[in-house]
Amino acid sequence: VISLVLFLPGIVFGQALITSTELEQIIKKHKGDVVIATFWATWDKPSRRQLIELNAIYQMYKDRRVQFLGVSFDEEEKRWWRSSVVKQFEKEHNIAFPLYKTKDKEDISHIFNIKQLPTLIYYFSFGKRGEFKQYISDGYTEPRQIEEDLNDCLKGIMPRSENQPARETKEQSPSMRP
Repeated sequence: VISLVLFLPGIVFGQALITSTELEQIIKKHKGDVVIATFWATWDKPSRRQLIELNAIYQMYKDRRVQFLGVSFDEEEKRWWRSSVVKQFEKEHNIAFPLYKTKDKEDISHIFNIKQLPTLIYYFSFGKRGEFKQYISDGYTEPRQIEEDLNDCLKGIMPRSENQPARETKEQSPSMRP
């Protein structure tokens, strides 16, 4: 019996590593859709809870020009033969949207203005001209509020979060600029 093991750069047992540039390209590719990027970690209880809730919301909205993606701030596993904690979480909770691990946490935190985990960033077409905007919700957000914010984005209006401060960014990441 011959075994073949392939080592592919950027992949850890099926878990893709992502840079800020690659993440910007994915978001830009879905311009015209509503894109919700969640920044989270398996070691953060509110992040885990929110990711499971987002998966249920994704199931309801996946056919409505809505894209979800998760970006984990988990550290790389120290031993190559261990399965990724993110991959284990993904399988255990049947997460249906793409999950990535940050290749450079500091760069992604800076470029995407991540101040805490979990953080949701909504990208959507705003107003009559369809300007691509982003809206950031810091910290855990209740599922009802996520759905309200998502529905506002689908209508092309800026979400207004009642339960927590959220922010429209003044400085958008480079690929989001016109």
